[in-house]
Amino acid sequence: MKKPFSVSELNNYIQALMQNDFVLKNVYVKGELSSCKQSGNVFYCDLKDDNSIIKINIFDSVLKNITFEIKDGLFVDVRGSVQVYKKRGSYSIIVNTMEKSGIGKIYEEYEALKKALEESGMFDYIYKKKIPLYPMKVGIVTSKDGAAIEDMRNVISRNNPYIEITLYPSLVQGDKAPQSIIKGINKLDELNLDVIIVGRGGGSFEDLNCFNDKELAYTIFNANTPIISAVGHQIDYTITDFVADIRAQTPTEAASLVAWNVDDYFLKLNEKREEYKQLLETKINEKTIELEETLLLLYDSSPMNKIEEYKNKIEQIRINLKNEIKNKFINIKLDINHTIDLLEALSPLQKLKSGYAYVENKYSKKISSIKDIKEGEVIKAYIKDGSFESKIIQKEEKTWQNKK
Repeated sequence: MKKPFSVSELNNYIQALMQNDFVLKNVYVKGELSSCKQSGNVFYCDLKDDNSIIKINIFDSVLKNITFEIKDGLFVDVRGSVQVYKKRGSYSIIVNTMEKSGIGKIYEEYEALKKALEESGMFDYIYKKKIPLYPMKVGIVTSKDGAAIEDMRNVISRNNPYIEITLYPSLVQGDKAPQSIIKGINKLDELNLDVIIVGRGGGSFEDLNCFNDKELAYTIFNANTPIISAVGHQIDYTITDFVADIRAQTPTEAASLVAWNVDDYFLKLNEKREEYKQLLETKINEKTIELEETLLLLYDSSPMNKIEEYKNKIEQIRINLKNEIKNKFINIKLDINHTIDLLEALSPLQKLKSGYAYVENKYSKKISSIKDIKEGEVIKAYIKDGSFESKIIQKEEKTWQNKK
C-alpha cells in the first residue's frame, strides 16, 4: 500500500508546483479591493470580482511606489506571483506592481445616493429630532449574537439598571439586511420608546453596505422616535450616519449617550435642594435688613407728637412682615419637602428599601411577568443591600388582585 503524504509534504509539493509554474510566477489580475488593512509595512487586501476572492499582500518595497490611497472599493490592476503559505495551506498574490483602474461599483453607488439625499435636504440639522435628556425606554436594532449588543447592554446596565432595553434582532450584513433593519425600526417605532439605536460593530465597506440603503434612509428620516446611528468604528461612515438624528462613532458610544447616570441624577437633586435652601435664607436676610432700615428711618424722621402713632404702625408693619416671611418660609419649605417626597416615592431605589426586588435574567433584561422565565433558568435579584442569584425550581402563573 502506498504511504500517505503528511500535510507538510503535500503543502511542500503544491508550493513546488506553483513556484515552477510559468503563469503563476508573473500573473496579471484585475479586481476590486476589499477588507484592506495595514499591519506594519505590509498591506493585506482581498482582490475580488463578482464570483471569487483572492488574498493579496503588498510589501513596503512596492508600497513606496504606489501614489494613490489603497482603500476598499477601488478597482486595480495587479502584477505579482502566487505563493503558498505552507503553514496554513493557503495562497496569495505577492504584489510587484499595482495600478488604479477605477472606483468600485458599490462605492460609486454609495457616493451617488449620498449626494442625492444630501441635495434633497434629508441630512439638514433642522430635521434632527432631540434625544431625551433622561430616556427610560431604549430600543436597539442589531444582531442578537454580535458583540455590539453585549457592549451596549453592559454600558447601559452599569450606568442605569432601570433603563428598559427592547431588542429587535435583525440581520446586519448581506442583501436581506436592509429589509430586516427597516422592519425592526418600524416595529420599535410603534412602541412609544424614548430613543432607538440602529447599528452593528466594525467590518469592511461591503460588510457595512446594508446601511447604505435608500429605503432604510427614508425609514429613519420618517420615524417618529429619535434614532441614533452606531455603525462600525470611528472611521466608518454610512448613509444612516448622515440621516439619523445623532451619529455615534461606535455602538458603545451610542449606549453612553442614552445611559444617563442615576447616581449623578440624585446628586444633582440634592444640590438643587441646597440651592433652594440658600435662596430662602438669603431672602429672609434681605427682608430683615429692609425692616431694620425702615424702623431706623421712621425713628429719625418722626415728630414728637407722632412718635406713639408711628411706633404702633412700625410694630404692625414688623408683625406683618414677620408673619409674611414666616408664612412664605413655611410654604416654600412645604413645597420643597413635598417635591422631595414625590421624587423619593418615584425612585426605584425606594422600592428596594421597602422590601421589593428588581429581577433580571442572565441577559440583564428585566423580568416583569412569570412568562419571562423558565424552570431551571438562573435569575438575578437586586435588593436594598445587595443581590443574589436563584434557580427557578417551579413557576406558577397567578393573577394578583387587591382585597377590598
